[in-house]
Parts: sequence; C-alpha cells; structure tokens
Amino acid sequence: MPALKVFFSFIILFLILVPPSRAEKVFLSRWAVDLTNTDSSLDRHRIADLAGLIVDVDRIYISNPLGKLDRRYLQTGELDWSVALEGPSQVTWTISGEDIFGGDTRGNLYCIRTKDGSIKWKATTKGVFFSKVLVGPEQVWVTTSNGTVQAYDRSTGQWLWAQSDPQSTTLALWSFQGPVLFQGHLLAGFPSALLQAFEPLTGKPVWKESFSASAMDGFESFNDLKSVSTDGAEILVASSYSGDSKVWKAQGVAKKLLWQKRLSLYAPATLDANDSIFLSARDGSVQSLETETGFVKWKHELSHGLGTQPSISGNHVWVGTSAGEIYAFSKEGSLLAKGESYESPIWNPPVLLTEDEALILTSSGILRRVRLVNR
Repeated sequence: MPALKVFFSFIILFLILVPPSRAEKVFLSRWAVDLTNTDSSLDRHRIADLAGLIVDVDRIYISNPLGKLDRRYLQTGELDWSVALEGPSQVTWTISGEDIFGGDTRGNLYCIRTKDGSIKWKATTKGVFFSKVLVGPEQVWVTTSNGTVQAYDRSTGQWLWAQSDPQSTTLALWSFQGPVLFQGHLLAGFPSALLQAFEPLTGKPVWKESFSASAMDGFESFNDLKSVSTDGAEILVASSYSGDSKVWKAQGVAKKLLWQKRLSLYAPATLDANDSIFLSARDGSVQSLETETGFVKWKHELSHGLGTQPSISGNHVWVGTSAGEIYAFSKEGSLLAKGESYESPIWNPPVLLTEDEALILTSSGILRRVRLVNR
C-alpha cells in the first residue's frame, strides 16, 4: 500500500510539472475596427472581398470594401485620410518613398501621395488587378487577371511594355501572385505553368521554366503558378497549382536546382535567413522545410481550412486560415497559440508588428490588432 501511495504521488507531481500538450499562449485583441460601416449582413456579404494591409511607421494603409484607400493610425485604428478609387481594390498596396502604388478591380493602376491621399497618376488597362505592385527606381510592374505582366513609368504612369502568357488557356483569371526580382531579372508566373524571366526595363524574355501539367479534370488542369517567392538574390521558390514545386539557388549569373517535389502551395512561401522555408500547403498543413534539401523539419495540420502565407518575426510564425482562425508557432514547430474562429475567412497574411503582435484582417471587414500573451 505505501508503494501505491508513492506511485500516485509521483503521478500527481508529474501532472503538475508536465502540463498537458496544448498551446501555451492565447490571443487578445487590443482594438478592432469595422471597415464596412454597415449593419446589413447582406451588404457585408456583398463587400466581403478585402485587400491586404501594410504598415509604415505609425500608419496603416488598407483599401476598404467601399472602393476607398484608407490611412489609419496604428495605435487606435482611427481614420487619418481616405481617397476614393474608381472601384474596389483587392491588392496589397506598395509604399515606395512618398508614394503608394496599387490597383483596383476595374483595371485602374494608381500612384497616390502618402502625405495627403491625393492621386498623382492613374493608368487604365484591360483586366483586373489582383496582385501586389512591384516598384523599381524607374518603373512599376504588375500582373493582371488576363495573364499579362505590364510595366509603367514610375513618375508618370505611362505604359511601357507588356508580356502575355505565350500559351493560350481556356481560363483567364489567375492567382494573386505578383512579379518578383531575382538576379536582376523580373520573374512572373503564368496560367500555362510557365515561370518566365524578363529584362526589367525592356520586357525582353531571358529564360523560362516549364512546370509539369496536370492530367486531372476541371480546374486542376489550370496549372497556374500559385507561388513565386525569392530572397531577391540567392534563393527562388516556385510552385504550380497541380503540385510541382522547385527551389533554385543562384550560381553566378546562372541558377542551380536544389530540389523538386510534389508539393502544392496554397500561398507564396516565406523564406527565412536560417535555412528555412515556411509554407502553407493545399493539404491544409503548415510546414517548415530545409532550404537546401527540402527536408521537412516539421508539419502541423490545421484543424479547419487552408493557411495564408506564413508571417515571421523573431522566433515566431503566424498563419491565418480560410476558416477564420489564427495560429502562432515557434520556428522550431511548437504550437504557441490557436485562436477561436472569427467566423470569417482570413485571406491575407498577418502583418506582424513584433513577434507577439499582429494586425489581422478578416473578409467580413473587421481589422484587429491582436497580441500573443501567456495563459
């Protein structure tokens, strides 16, 4: 009997010292702002497609569902200024110098002054702007829903050149993936499963990489390049809709294929300086892979929905989901926190202010400032 008491005492002590496997932190909202200004559920549903948001020092820039670009105070979420666009915007805008660049769903591309929200120039084209604008010293580049990459003069908005998908496709609309720069070239993915590099100033093709086509029916045959990510100089990651993923490393003016595997990314990958690639896959998982080998360091299955592009800061990795939940992991893979569902999809990556604090935007038009705290 004494031995049994000692055994139960050990079990009780073990349960005290070793808590059950669960998230060790929780999310708390500091403030929340409704961007829709409507109490109608029908109106809220109609304007549910919202764009990304960006932070510049103590201000937030976000396009609201009423066809305006807002600048808000980071501390409170209150409105600073707002400018009307020709149509709703579903892109994450790009700040460069004293200007901010972005497009709307009616084919208009804008350059807007950050100091007062006045429109510096506006250019109009065919198609819809879904992707983030890439801004250079002399030009701005963007992709459209028609499967073209276009270049405009940064100062005036004058159209300079365009390159279309060299292979026809039965579907026009494509991903929200915008162009990137790698080894001094402009890279863009196309619906026909081609990744192409161009000379940024002229649009002259430099090289192209074909991804394996899918033999599946329906939308699976639309083998769009859903994810193209780079650190700008050394590593390039690309994935097609059907699940053909490749990673290259720069070697002088050439590039070396590091690895290739069947892995379909739901959103662009996030590259970390510590030899890691963080990604959300179409199988509903969040993963960390070794950059050089593709070895899976850890994998976490989301309870519902698909994850956004992972956001990293310090030692933390944040992910939102299409089910309206947010997760925080350590870079080593431990689950730090899982939030309750906001009952509205999160399409945009969390914008991290620190490793413990982020801005979260749901498709219902609610912008929140959320903090990760201990239980």
